[in-house]
Amino acid sequence: MSAWDILKIQQTNDIKVIKVAYAKQLKVCRPESHPEEFQALHQAYKSALNWAKSITEEHFEAQAPLDNMLSEQPEVIEAAEMSDTVDDVDRERQAELDEMHIEYKQHIEEISKVFDDKVARNDISAWRFLQKSQSILDPEYNTQLGMFVFESILKINKEFEQLSRKKKRYSGDREKISIETILYLDGVFNWRSQVNALCYFFGEQDTVKVLNLIETHAHKPDSSLAIDSVQGAKVIGKRTVSTNQADEYLAAVEALARLKSLTYRSFCVCLLLCGILMTAFMDQGIDGGVLFLRIFIVVHFVQMLGVAIRNKYIIYSMWPVSILFILCFPIMTLTGIAMLSNLRKVKVYFKYEQKQ
Repeated sequence: MSAWDILKIQQTNDIKVIKVAYAKQLKVCRPESHPEEFQALHQAYKSALNWAKSITEEHFEAQAPLDNMLSEQPEVIEAAEMSDTVDDVDRERQAELDEMHIEYKQHIEEISKVFDDKVARNDISAWRFLQKSQSILDPEYNTQLGMFVFESILKINKEFEQLSRKKKRYSGDREKISIETILYLDGVFNWRSQVNALCYFFGEQDTVKVLNLIETHAHKPDSSLAIDSVQGAKVIGKRTVSTNQADEYLAAVEALARLKSLTYRSFCVCLLLCGILMTAFMDQGIDGGVLFLRIFIVVHFVQMLGVAIRNKYIIYSMWPVSILFILCFPIMTLTGIAMLSNLRKVKVYFKYEQKQ
């Protein structure tokens, strides 16, 4: 699929048209709910912009005589008047985007300075400048800036943990980003509503570690949405999470990993046992038993692939197999019980995926 197909416009060298198309698609392609589609959309946007900018000005000059001839017709004059109105709107929107782009760069510089200062990084007052911006209320702006801040927190805290393990840090815990600071910034960027996107971009383990800290301390007064102080406003298009979904999500992911391991091991054992049983059935002429074992091996192999790719429907088909394992006392009973236990937890994983 080409960049133009993703943006849902015809190939054009009009940068304004490309930006408007990108803005429209952002409304239906949210990074927190569709991270892969958002990444593809953003890449298509950049590719389209680069192509448009590569078109030389001579191309436009070559069209000038024809445009002059057409402009003499009354219909074209009327259309031009309507176009001027549209252009005015586009110019206003473009001016807003340019202003937000400049402010975004300024925010990145200010945020980087605060993070570089080991004292200021955990001083809430050093982050108050975020509340003075109206752009922070824009969902796309808020998400993009929040991603940068979240990534910086992960990087700083990970470096602190590595130095701690190597016993090479000489200052206190002030070097890492404190929970109070993380809670305040979550009030600005509401990371708890973006679990899937954060896990996709920064990895499940590191992301959930931070989100669990937020959920654990969310009852404190400082954890209220700091964005409320921007003229009492809130970011449209985001929602808070009242339950500890990050903790549930991590438990479900771990259960999925255990289920994958159990499925691989049980497949190897079943392959061995089925080989022995099929030989015995063939010697006794029990064709039905041989056919059943062959089907069972194929089904179990498909389930093994389903766990690997996290296919909900294939994984759900493992319930009868786990019960069959329990009945195969004592060889596969414990494996069947373990599979049933993990299947219950994996249900939470898919339930949460649907909510996102």
